[in-house]
Amino acid sequence: MDIIFREYPDEEHIFVFDNASTHLKCADGSLSAQQMIKGPSVVFGVDVPLQLNGITQYYADGKVQKVRIKMAPGRHPDGREQPLYDSNSIFKGITKILEERGMFEEVRLPAECKGFKCE
Repeated sequence: MDIIFREYPDEEHIFVFDNASTHLKCADGSLSAQQMIKGPSVVFGVDVPLQLNGITQYYADGKVQKVRIKMAPGRHPDGREQPLYDSNSIFKGITKILEERGMFEEVRLPAECKGFKCE
Protein backbone atom coordinates (compact mmCIF):
# COMPACT_ATOMS: atom_id res chain seq x y z
CA MET A 1 0.00 0.00 0.00
CA ASP A 2 2.97 2.28 0.44
CA ILE A 3 3.27 2.75 -3.31
CA ILE A 4 -0.22 4.24 -3.63
CA PHE A 5 0.43 6.80 -0.90
CA ARG A 6 3.85 7.61 -2.29
CA GLU A 7 2.65 8.02 -5.88
CA TYR A 8 -0.65 9.79 -5.05
CA PRO A 9 -0.13 11.58 -1.71
CA ASP A 10 -2.82 14.19 -2.29
CA GLU A 11 -5.59 11.75 -3.26
CA GLU A 12 -8.13 9.95 -1.13
CA HIS A 13 -7.87 6.19 -1.61
CA ILE A 14 -10.69 3.68 -1.36
CA PHE A 15 -9.98 0.00 -1.81
CA VAL A 16 -12.76 -2.46 -2.58
CA PHE A 17 -12.13 -6.18 -2.28
CA ASP A 18 -14.42 -8.96 -3.37
CA ASN A 19 -13.35 -12.00 -1.40
CA ALA A 20 -16.70 -13.78 -1.52
CA SER A 21 -15.19 -16.79 -3.26
CA THR A 22 -12.82 -17.34 -0.32
CA HIS A 23 -15.85 -18.17 1.82
CA LEU A 24 -16.62 -21.12 -0.44
CA LYS A 25 -13.42 -23.04 0.28
CA CYS A 26 -13.53 -25.63 3.02
CA ALA A 27 -10.87 -28.02 4.21
CA ASP A 28 -10.58 -31.21 2.18
CA GLY A 29 -13.04 -33.76 3.56
CA SER A 30 -15.18 -31.16 5.35
CA LEU A 31 -18.66 -32.21 6.34
CA SER A 32 -21.09 -31.33 3.55
CA ALA A 33 -24.67 -32.58 3.42
CA GLN A 34 -24.85 -31.34 -0.17
CA GLN A 35 -22.32 -33.98 -1.22
CA MET A 36 -23.77 -36.84 0.86
CA ILE A 37 -25.98 -39.64 -0.38
CA LYS A 38 -29.03 -41.01 1.45
CA GLY A 39 -27.95 -44.62 1.81
CA PRO A 40 -24.83 -46.57 2.72
CA SER A 41 -21.93 -46.76 0.28
CA VAL A 42 -18.63 -48.60 0.08
CA VAL A 43 -17.15 -46.06 -2.35
CA PHE A 44 -18.51 -42.75 -0.99
CA GLY A 45 -15.93 -40.08 -0.32
CA VAL A 46 -14.81 -36.63 -1.36
CA ASP A 47 -12.64 -36.19 -4.45
CA VAL A 48 -9.79 -33.78 -3.80
CA PRO A 49 -6.73 -32.75 -5.83
CA LEU A 50 -3.82 -35.18 -5.50
CA GLN A 51 -0.81 -33.46 -4.00
CA LEU A 52 2.73 -34.74 -3.61
CA ASN A 53 5.00 -32.66 -1.39
CA GLY A 54 2.41 -29.85 -1.54
CA ILE A 55 2.33 -29.78 -5.34
CA THR A 56 -0.93 -30.49 -7.18
CA GLN A 57 -0.52 -33.31 -9.68
CA TYR A 58 -1.86 -33.06 -13.25
CA TYR A 59 -2.51 -35.50 -16.07
CA ALA A 60 -0.81 -34.98 -19.44
CA ASP A 61 -4.00 -33.32 -20.74
CA GLY A 62 -3.80 -30.66 -18.00
CA LYS A 63 -6.62 -32.00 -15.83
CA VAL A 64 -6.04 -32.19 -12.09
CA GLN A 65 -5.48 -35.67 -10.70
CA LYS A 66 -7.92 -36.51 -7.91
CA VAL A 67 -7.87 -38.84 -4.95
CA ARG A 68 -10.91 -39.92 -2.93
CA ILE A 69 -10.78 -39.36 0.83
CA LYS A 70 -13.27 -39.97 3.62
CA MET A 71 -15.48 -37.10 4.74
CA ALA A 72 -14.50 -35.83 8.19
CA PRO A 73 -16.72 -36.80 11.14
CA GLY A 74 -19.57 -34.62 12.29
CA ARG A 75 -20.49 -33.57 15.82
CA HIS A 76 -23.61 -34.27 17.81
CA PRO A 77 -25.33 -31.22 19.34
CA ASP A 78 -23.71 -32.09 22.69
CA GLY A 79 -20.23 -31.98 21.10
CA ARG A 80 -19.60 -35.72 20.80
CA GLU A 81 -17.99 -36.82 17.56
CA GLN A 82 -20.30 -38.55 15.09
CA PRO A 83 -18.46 -40.89 12.73
CA LEU A 84 -19.89 -40.92 9.21
CA TYR A 85 -18.42 -44.35 8.41
CA ASP A 86 -19.08 -47.62 10.22
CA SER A 87 -16.38 -49.93 11.62
CA ASN A 88 -15.97 -51.47 8.13
CA SER A 89 -15.28 -48.04 6.54
CA ILE A 90 -18.69 -48.03 4.83
CA PHE A 91 -20.33 -44.60 4.63
CA LYS A 92 -23.51 -44.68 6.73
CA GLY A 93 -25.59 -42.37 4.53
CA ILE A 94 -27.70 -39.37 5.54
CA THR A 95 -30.60 -41.57 6.67
CA LYS A 96 -28.52 -43.40 9.30
CA ILE A 97 -26.74 -40.21 10.36
CA LEU A 98 -30.08 -38.47 10.98
CA GLU A 99 -31.45 -41.50 12.85
CA GLU A 100 -28.40 -41.45 15.14
CA ARG A 101 -29.34 -37.87 15.98
CA GLY A 102 -32.94 -38.83 16.74
CA MET A 103 -34.24 -37.02 13.64
CA PHE A 104 -36.71 -39.69 12.55
CA GLU A 105 -39.20 -37.31 10.90
CA GLU A 106 -36.47 -35.72 8.78
CA VAL A 107 -35.41 -39.14 7.45
CA ARG A 108 -38.60 -39.22 5.38
CA LEU A 109 -37.80 -35.94 3.62
CA PRO A 110 -36.31 -36.04 0.11
CA ALA A 111 -32.56 -35.53 -0.05
CA GLU A 112 -33.20 -32.73 -2.54
CA CYS A 113 -36.43 -31.19 -3.73
CA LYS A 114 -36.96 -31.07 -7.48
CA GLY A 115 -35.98 -27.61 -8.68
CA PHE A 116 -35.24 -26.70 -5.04
CA LYS A 117 -38.99 -26.19 -4.54
CA CYS A 118 -40.03 -28.20 -1.49
CA GLU A 119 -43.70 -28.51 -0.59
